[in-house]
Amino acid sequence: MPASSHASSKEKLVASSTVQPKTLPPKHSGETSRVERPNGRKVKAMAGMSTKTDDSNDYAAPAAAVKKTKRPQGCHMIFTDNVPKQQAPAERLAIMAAMPKELEGLVLAMGPSISVQTVAMRDFYLGNIAGRPCVVVLSRIGKAAAAATTAILIETFKVTEIVFAGLAGGIHRSVQIGDIVVASSLIQHDLDARPLFDRYEVPMLGLAQFAPDPALSRALAGHAEAYLKELSAQGGPAPSALAAGARHPRAHLGLVATGDIFVSDPACGAEIQGRLPEALCVEMEGAAMAQVCYEFGVPYAVMRVVSDHANQHAKDHFAHFLEQWAGRYTCGVLLKFMASRDQSGASRSIPEPAQPA
Repeated sequence: MPASSHASSKEKLVASSTVQPKTLPPKHSGETSRVERPNGRKVKAMAGMSTKTDDSNDYAAPAAAVKKTKRPQGCHMIFTDNVPKQQAPAERLAIMAAMPKELEGLVLAMGPSISVQTVAMRDFYLGNIAGRPCVVVLSRIGKAAAAATTAILIETFKVTEIVFAGLAGGIHRSVQIGDIVVASSLIQHDLDARPLFDRYEVPMLGLAQFAPDPALSRALAGHAEAYLKELSAQGGPAPSALAAGARHPRAHLGLVATGDIFVSDPACGAEIQGRLPEALCVEMEGAAMAQVCYEFGVPYAVMRVVSDHANQHAKDHFAHFLEQWAGRYTCGVLLKFMASRDQSGASRSIPEPAQPA
């Protein structure tokens, strides 16, 4: 096809189907939907999650260390078929992650009155953290899973903000294992609809990168930096010990690249870095969640902890970090984040985040 003809076709296609940018809609209101369950079915903890805690810290112990899963003391899981319909809170934050270990401490932090609703094979944990209404859910791994979970959170649970937290592989020279990356923008590094659309551009939206909510991101970055300072002050083994030339972990604000690939090949990581030199890390869900939030007009933020360097050691380093550190980081940052929010949902007393390296 001649270049001029191709350009004309693309212009017609985009002009007829591009979704125009829009402002944020009014706060969600309405009723949460209920999911009926067979009578007598028992509540199960999140897959792979132990609800037993270690006396030495506030985080959940590894599931392998507990022979029998126990409900946290005083915690009463409530199925929605026993609960009357209730109005959704005016402000409700959702916290998502792809792996159980990244969320288990947050479920425990919801305390004695958790209710559980199951939608589309996902358990949604409803309750309060630091006195603030929230929903905690395991999205599962990958872009499609993350997008589906995001849509359910918005449409069914009427959440007003979403935070995704989890692990990532570092590909930029400035990041190290144990660092935290808060996304200033997100891109799908494996999206390529050429020649119909430019590389990375989401068809019909006219966008390649999605920008998270600045206030949420600034708050997360500030609390991430504060948590890392506390971690460094405690001394002892740190996650960065896995890396050569270890230093104290740092917080970064920058581009996060999403794709349906667990990058464990140095050549693959280098190739992505070559195409996207500003990308700090790679993961598998963030930009998909960002696209859905953008289309619904819901504020969001993404926080990633660097567990590996997306190279030949990625599998082992990721597994070690997931078991030993993922829950500590997630709880350490997000509990501070939740506690800092005032009644309107805005964050207060936010420390200034470190400038990206």
